[in-house]
Amino acid sequence: MIKRPFVAITKPKLRASRVWGLPKEVLVEIPLPKKATFVVKGPFPKVDELMIGIGDRVRTGQKIRLAEGREDYFISSVTGAVSNISPRSGYMGQTCTAVSVNVSEKDQPDEDFGRAAKTRVFRP
Repeated sequence: MIKRPFVAITKPKLRASRVWGLPKEVLVEIPLPKKATFVVKGPFPKVDELMIGIGDRVRTGQKIRLAEGREDYFISSVTGAVSNISPRSGYMGQTCTAVSVNVSEKDQPDEDFGRAAKTRVFRP
């Protein structure tokens, strides 16, 4: 919480509890959710243009493009199987596509993501 005195002689300071100051019994590891939903801007593509389908496996860090010839994509933050692809209206009536993934217990990182992170590509 930011504390600011009424008569400001000093700058405002941010006060928060320190995580490393807490005992280990207090810190709790939060598990992954059973389902993750990714929302991609753009209209729902035609069914024959879809590059992914229900039941397809996705890996952590995998770049997933919904349809051929489209620029919009998402990078999966979980490993699992696609369970649903549906149109959705977003903020201010924007059309979006929602992709739901059933999360698996074991995390499998995508090798292409690591290779792409090592190569530096500068685009103006």
